[in-house]
Amino acid sequence: MKQTFIIAALLAIGTLTTQAQELRIGYVDRQALINAMPQTAEIEKKYQADLALYNAEYNRMENEYHQKVKEYMKHAKEMKDALKMALQTEITEYEERLATFKLRYMKELENERSKGYNDIEQTVQNAIKKVAEMQQISIVFDKTTPLYADELCTDITQQVKNELKTK
Repeated sequence: MKQTFIIAALLAIGTLTTQAQELRIGYVDRQALINAMPQTAEIEKKYQADLALYNAEYNRMENEYHQKVKEYMKHAKEMKDALKMALQTEITEYEERLATFKLRYMKELENERSKGYNDIEQTVQNAIKKVAEMQQISIVFDKTTPLYADELCTDITQQVKNELKTK
């Protein structure tokens, strides 16, 4: 029984050694590939433009809010309690609208941006796969992940850029 186990272990080690010799490993700088895509600049440009519109509207709303607070503070001592309560309620509603606007709009902006980046990442992933298959590379790592790679590992970043038709 012990001899059978030793023979099976030696056969398994021999098989793994043979497979490891045929195993080709590549790596890419995925972030460089994503940054090189023209869609990345388009996404960021649109995000910044939308963010500027959002900030303009938020600032307008915030100015209205501050004006209401300033008016309330200026005239609060002279007001009747019913009017004070009405203005306090109005100010609280402004605060809630500001918070809701900020939360909703930022979430919308980030979702749109994420969708664009997901599309880019899928395109890059498909190009990596295609180049790896053409070069018969079994495993592709992101350049930022490994702590060490010897000369047997192949950098396929440029080939993937060529596949993506970027510079």
